Amino acid sequence: MRARRTAATTTALLATLALSGCEKPTPWVTLYSSGDTVKSRATIWCFEGQSIEARDCREGDGTVTEVPVASASQVAVDVDRELLHRGFSVVVVDPQSGQEQQLNAPQFEHYFTFDLPAGFQVPEEGLPVQVRAHGGEEDPAAVTGVYEFALVPD
Repeated sequence: MRARRTAATTTALLATLALSGCEKPTPWVTLYSSGDTVKSRATIWCFEGQSIEARDCREGDGTVTEVPVASASQVAVDVDRELLHRGFSVVVVDPQSGQEQQLNAPQFEHYFTFDLPAGFQVPEEGLPVQVRAHGGEEDPAAVTGVYEFALVPD
């Protein structure tokens, strides 16, 4: 009887652990600059049937991933396959004004690069950069995921 109870308890525990660990991960985005490589998961990610407007998307812990960059360096963005189907864009946010500058139209290729201008000094507090996933060719303007990075002085 005791063996049966132990087996039932073990089975219930394993089932609980298996269910709690089944959360599907969000795709990776990787940034490269000045010889450094950093990867990040989305801070907001909408799976099929979800939308940012409905506020039913998965939200991360809000961590901003820092990317060390040197003045006048190139920054490269590489995305997982899931973002290829949705399309992605890169947005730089002015830390003082909050103004956004979208660097590219939603694209459906895995790699994008941009250059920091010669003489440009990355602010000590960092320069916010977002990689945004979009709604695919059907709705390229819709934002369905956001990745948060900060370019910081190398």
